[in-house]
Amino acid sequence: MESFGKYETYHANVGAPSQPQEAGGSLYVEVPVQIYGRLKNGESFSSAGSVTLRRKAAEREWRIYS
Repeated sequence: MESFGKYETYHANVGAPSQPQEAGGSLYVEVPVQIYGRLKNGESFSSAGSVTLRRKAAEREWRIYS
C-alpha cells in the first residue's frame, strides 16, 4: 500500500473490545488500539486511541464506524 511507504516498521496492539451497546438498531463496541514503529528516516512514532466498530442487527460482520 502506498500510504505505508514512509514506514520502516509498523505495529499495532489491539485490546479487548467493550461490551456491545445497542443504539438505533445497531450494536457498537469500542476497541483500544496502540500503533507504533519506525519511519524510514529513523524517527520512532506511537499513538493510542480507540476504534468504534458497528454491526447492524441483520448483519453478522463488524465494520469500522469511526
